[in-house]
Amino acid sequence: MGVAVELAAAAQPLLPLRIRAVEFQDPMVVVMGERWSLALLGPWAWTRASTVEVDWRDDDAEHRVWDLCGMDVLGVVPGTAEPAVSFRLSDGSSLSALPDDTTYEQWTFRHHDLAVVFVGSR
Repeated sequence: MGVAVELAAAAQPLLPLRIRAVEFQDPMVVVMGERWSLALLGPWAWTRASTVEVDWRDDDAEHRVWDLCGMDVLGVVPGTAEPAVSFRLSDGSSLSALPDDTTYEQWTFRHHDLAVVFVGSR
């Protein structure tokens, strides 16, 4: 069982999780809420119906990611290849960590109520 599958099971009883703040440091984006955080350390994309809203390569990513504030994370969807994972959002979009061979750790998820920090790595 992959770490994204484990995260999906562990996070389910904690959902929804409200995004209250966002930080961007190219290429990393961190979304945070009360007692939890998600850091996407490598390539990531914010998509809606298979259309990319913004990703780590966009020149205006630093400003666009603020639109995540106020949304809720409703689900965790493991990707087809580790360590890919998507976080389903309340507006119907998804924030996803994408597979990458250049970054060892691609994402981390922390919640105060969980005994472990989940790390998606290749």
